[in-house]
Amino acid sequence: MTVKIAYGFMRTPEAAGENSGLWWLLGTTAVVYTLMTIGAVVVLRSMARRWRSGEVDLPSPYGPEAQRPQGSGAWAPEEAKQ
Repeated sequence: MTVKIAYGFMRTPEAAGENSGLWWLLGTTAVVYTLMTIGAVVVLRSMARRWRSGEVDLPSPYGPEAQRPQGSGAWAPEEAKQ
């Protein structure tokens, strides 16, 4: 049986049921977002620490040609001609 809420017929507290699973959903969502926030902070702090120490960037297949080290494993048109 479904209950329809219509203006002037039923108030919201009367239509809301006792759903205990809602608290578990809220808690789980809060934990997941907290863990994602902690992970993002850890990654960003790690990246900042590497940048401050002057560590050379890792090779990227989409990086500029001049900065790509030879033998990096990334395919480049110059390597195809050889």
